[in-house]
Amino acid sequence: MKVDIRKVNQKRGTVYNIRVNDPSPPVSFKDLGFIQASDLPYVTVLENYSIGKDTFKIVVQKDFGIREHILGMGERAFELDRRRLTFSLWNIDVGGHYNWYTDPMYKSINFFISIDKQKILGFLFNNASKGIADIGNIIYDKISLGFIDNSLDLYVLETRSMEELFELLSELTGYPFKLPEWSLGYQISRYSYYPSSTLINIIDEHLKEGVPISVVYLDIDYMEEYKMFTWDKNKFPDPKSLIEELHKRNVRVVTIFSPCLKVDQNYPPFREALGLYVENKNGEIYIDDMWPGRCAWIDFFSNEAKEWWSRKTEEWIKEYNVDGIWIDMNEPAVLGKGTFGEAFHKGIQHELLHNAYGLKEVEATFDGFRRTGKDPFILSRSGYLGIHKYAVVWTGDNVSSWDDLRLQLSLTLSLSISGVPYVGFDIGGFSGRESGIRKGRDYELLLRYFQAALFMPLFRNHKAKGGEDQEIYLLPEPWRKRIKDVIKLRYEFLPYIKKLVDEANEKGHPVLRPLPYYFPQDDSSYRCDEFMVGSSILFAPILQKGTNRREVYLPKGKWANLQGDIFEGENSVESIDDLPIFVRQGYSIETTSKFINFTDNKLILIDKK
Repeated sequence: MKVDIRKVNQKRGTVYNIRVNDPSPPVSFKDLGFIQASDLPYVTVLENYSIGKDTFKIVVQKDFGIREHILGMGERAFELDRRRLTFSLWNIDVGGHYNWYTDPMYKSINFFISIDKQKILGFLFNNASKGIADIGNIIYDKISLGFIDNSLDLYVLETRSMEELFELLSELTGYPFKLPEWSLGYQISRYSYYPSSTLINIIDEHLKEGVPISVVYLDIDYMEEYKMFTWDKNKFPDPKSLIEELHKRNVRVVTIFSPCLKVDQNYPPFREALGLYVENKNGEIYIDDMWPGRCAWIDFFSNEAKEWWSRKTEEWIKEYNVDGIWIDMNEPAVLGKGTFGEAFHKGIQHELLHNAYGLKEVEATFDGFRRTGKDPFILSRSGYLGIHKYAVVWTGDNVSSWDDLRLQLSLTLSLSISGVPYVGFDIGGFSGRESGIRKGRDYELLLRYFQAALFMPLFRNHKAKGGEDQEIYLLPEPWRKRIKDVIKLRYEFLPYIKKLVDEANEKGHPVLRPLPYYFPQDDSSYRCDEFMVGSSILFAPILQKGTNRREVYLPKGKWANLQGDIFEGENSVESIDDLPIFVRQGYSIETTSKFINFTDNKLILIDKK
């Protein structure tokens, strides 16, 4: 085994790069000017080592402290603190719904943060192959990550604070892209809205209610027989005129993309892309099932294929003047199977590159988008290290339930603390009906979804076929007014949210910050039901049915609710507000209509003139 160790001291901390067996990963990071080092920091590297029943070609182990906390590892349907958990590193379509402890899921972000005593370390594993992460579960006193690939590119980051860690991480992996301001408004989506006339009426009904719509999404039913780069002319006879009408209403349009093309010699895009597809072991086109039927998948690990896709994206955006691209099924997903069987990329086994496939599609889409001169907006379901440079992500096919509501906070916070700042979930839950016809509809749950999403970078209402209508104008009172009030409050806080998005773009800081981001030594802060929004706000949405109150844990310091009550930290208090928002002492917030300052021992609200 060949191990090359390099090191560089930065003003924000120290970075080690450990290269095992001369890796050439599909994603490359910035060379920070490393110099040769001799000692392996914190970890042991093993070959052909077993974790439980499985043997991996490369395994990295770290001693696991008895009071050590582990955060990160991306989208995992588990508790925020990863102690005593095991994850599969393998992107997959979960099949239309998931719950707590579903594993694996759509994204593999192989980055975790170790917090032990006063030391904060980041560990980044740039390996896109199938693997496992065991956090003291199978092997009690070790953190173990194993990969089927026989090489590995590993980075260890030493810093003094979480903020410095994320700045160092962004310097290495790249900074988040600049999110268009219009995308921070209220977005609506449905599987699927059609035809054109109905879509216009839906927008107009919202506007009559005083509810602005920033974005509307077009799901797969806009296509002709689900074929990429086509329109169903019966449902959308004049897409250019439709989009022009929506733009007149200040509504942006996002169309969905998938990574595969229908196998059909009479379908021009399929013919154009011959030679650019994923292959089977015989070097023939890999063919499997997706929405259009038998399909072939673009090989995004090929530069020629990526360039073709970028050009098609550029042409699509220019011709129809769409504003964003929603990339789905890019794990890559196969109907009924989750993902590919045996497949290859010009002779390289797909399993060795699998987790980066969706990222490579997003990269190609982003490049094509940028050529149009528009600010790119891409929403992606799958992801890998580096997805933050190109796309917003959402948590996929969640299920409408009170359990799911709490799970969505854990998922979005976990992605945020893994270096993916632009996150969100399907408000209301994508799959399922809220309680079923026997019990009657649970409008309270829908309200709590809206409230929990208040500060999410992605604020999108989306529902599957078979789910209830969630358009605001169809809701009964008092729920209609209460949800409209949440949307109004979202727009009130937009200046603050935009400031945090700009901070993410410039410094790499997350927008949503679990409490350990600021209070890593406070064991009570490792919880997923409340979090910091930037440095100024602690938000604790209500997640239980039948109550307008909740217990809120306030970390060290002084805090004020928006009614002006002051609380001492390291203490639990009962909220008096249906939407518990606390301001941290020494910080200020700018909203659309007010400046909010908590200095000394008084909360001051100043109306803007």
